[in-house]
Amino acid sequence: MRLTRERHLPSGEAALVVNLGTPHEVIGRVSQTRTMKFGGFAAMGVHDQPFVTMSAGAKHVLVVRLTPPGARVLFKVAMDELLNRWVDLAEIERPWAQRIEGQLRDYERWDDLFQLMDSVIAERVAAASVSARVSWAWGQLRRRAGFDTVSSLADHLDWSHKRLLAEFREHVGALPKATAEIVRFNRALRLLRNGNRINWASVAQDCGYYDQAHMIREFKSFSGGTPNEIKSSVAGFTLLDRAPGAN
Repeated sequence: MRLTRERHLPSGEAALVVNLGTPHEVIGRVSQTRTMKFGGFAAMGVHDQPFVTMSAGAKHVLVVRLTPPGARVLFKVAMDELLNRWVDLAEIERPWAQRIEGQLRDYERWDDLFQLMDSVIAERVAAASVSARVSWAWGQLRRRAGFDTVSSLADHLDWSHKRLLAEFREHVGALPKATAEIVRFNRALRLLRNGNRINWASVAQDCGYYDQAHMIREFKSFSGGTPNEIKSSVAGFTLLDRAPGAN
């Protein structure tokens, strides 16, 4: 049976992953190898490193993309505990995971599964609230393509740097500086994906890197390769180029 191996790059988002097919191995630089069981659920935190998934057989996976503050509400764990990790949903809250898996047995079509996930998320977050200030700061970094500084965010929120960092650990996982770097990296990826002839110096300048060497260093950190090495396959990677499906 053919083994499928896929590399995934940091997007700045979290996710609820539903695996309806064969088991997956999830391999990263930091996180241990994880196996998703058939019909299993996993909570995926923000990644600031690339990771690889491997599977043999049919692939049937639903990924519910989440803002990190939204994932904090949904999973009810501090997001720094999920940084660079996939965690079986049963490890977070076994009764909740078992109830979802029980409901899943009654669904056969993808549309039914989408409705189930909508209801599960709506019920889970109904009695909770997302941190408005952290949501604003995370959204501001995305809107400004990572150009905002930690100082400007703290000043706008009237928070100390220490509190801003603590709030990002709790509700995002990655710190503001790392989040800005991930956003900048994804902006550069979009430019690579949309262009045939690339002026690397212009890309570095447009995305806010100090210079081309700075861009190459961050590309190696986030993707494991140089811009040239990943350009040919960038269209297949998950990019932070549309609004997540949950707040």
